[in-house]
Amino acid sequence: METGCARSLKPISADLMILDNGIENKNHKNFPLDSYFCDPHSPWQKPHVEGDIGLLRKWFIPKGTDLRKVSEKQLQGYFHILNGKYRKSLGYASAYEVSLKRGIIKEIPKRNNY
Repeated sequence: METGCARSLKPISADLMILDNGIENKNHKNFPLDSYFCDPHSPWQKPHVEGDIGLLRKWFIPKGTDLRKVSEKQLQGYFHILNGKYRKSLGYASAYEVSLKRGIIKEIPKRNNY
């Protein structure tokens, strides 16, 4: 997790990380940024993540689906659709557009045949 975190943060400017209390974050002290945790059972403290999970479940992967049957290619296609969705919270821009404007990505990825 530490390596992936460092690699993901390299091209962007971030001050801190807000994490949930999952086991994957147990080595948070080794992450390259200060880490803060949401209170247990407090999804409102990370609304964008919870909103994306809700849309993922509503549009593509209903609760109770065996995730082992969802391929990486399918999942990447779902993420592509969600990242292209215009959001009120982003000033009616997509996550891709905001990432491009902030220099997080160099171009909006083309949609592959998912």
